[in-house]
Amino acid sequence: MYLILGLYGRDAQLKVLMETFRATQLSGTSGVCCVTGSAGAGKTYLVRHAMEQMKQEGAIITSAKLEQYNEHIPYTAIASFV
Repeated sequence: MYLILGLYGRDAQLKVLMETFRATQLSGTSGVCCVTGSAGAGKTYLVRHAMEQMKQEGAIITSAKLEQYNEHIPYTAIASFV
């Protein structure tokens, strides 16, 4: 038995992330993308996949994840990557 891992049904979302990345590259600015959705919807996998493509195109990336149980604490997501 083989388990095939991959990104399925997220072409449109991946395209938006990559187009946003390329636009910031061309303009020389920085950018922020927020990805939201239900638990188990594949947000983390989508972002990791996009980040790998961006790194291959020369990106320097930092990321943060807001955990459900810390959402009431201000700046938790920012503090997680500082």
